[in-house]
Amino acid sequence: MQKPNTSLVSLFLSACLAATLAGCGTNRSHVDDHGKSSAPVFPALKDASRTEGSYVSVENLRKVVPGLTKPQLYELIGLPHFSEAMFNVREWDYLFKFPRPGTREPMVCQYKVMFDDNKVAQSYLFLPPSCAQVLNINAEEGAAAPVFQ
Repeated sequence: MQKPNTSLVSLFLSACLAATLAGCGTNRSHVDDHGKSSAPVFPALKDASRTEGSYVSVENLRKVVPGLTKPQLYELIGLPHFSEAMFNVREWDYLFKFPRPGTREPMVCQYKVMFDDNKVAQSYLFLPPSCAQVLNINAEEGAAAPVFQ
């Protein structure tokens, strides 16, 4: 039986460790245990894995409230648009586009979801903040919009 090359095994184990660490979450905004940040950081648009963004359903976006789980967010607004990992992730970032009345140019908005220690979404932010107005456009009377903090 042939003895494995120790340097090859070491290289393989190092690659596995690097891949595992790359899958660990990031916390650029220093999200606290309650899913809040006093200084949220939005990634550069050029770093989006989906640089074209997406036209999210405003109706679904209105349903995004504190207390949602990651699978519930997937169902409502899809996967994050930046290369956030899956484990120990404290924030997800999206690049949304909304139709702008009277023009063919869409309104481009970044959207951040911040999770608490239990991996439950607690805070939602838009950049620029004026993008939150899209949630009030054509809203049915009495519809509750998410609270932005």
